[in-house]
Amino acid sequence: MDTLDELLPREKMLRSGIASLSDVELLALFLRTGTPGKDVMTLAKEILQHFGSLYGLLSADFAQFRGVNGIGLAKFAQLKGIAELARRYYSVRMNEESALLSPEMTREFLQSQLTGEEREIFLVI
Repeated sequence: MDTLDELLPREKMLRSGIASLSDVELLALFLRTGTPGKDVMTLAKEILQHFGSLYGLLSADFAQFRGVNGIGLAKFAQLKGIAELARRYYSVRMNEESALLSPEMTREFLQSQLTGEEREIFLVI
């Protein structure tokens, strides 16, 4: 029987749920393929190390991706799409629920609206 560490991200997700995936495994799930000579898990690990975190990765612009072997325009577009999908999810969620019900929801709402901003923004709630 395979241990969870031996499973590929998709199989691990199906067996144990999406929350069981590490950041590397979650990124590998979206990347789907590696590059010649580099499997998708190795590529995902290198990308996360390069950017330091998922936040660093998803907020990076294309110029920052140029130095990452294995990431071209297609994978860059995929990753930016993931970030935008998450932003829209939180935007819709906050429109359907009050963003001020709890400090956590307020933080999530503001993060979803301000992610990717390149300049400081001052808001009053």
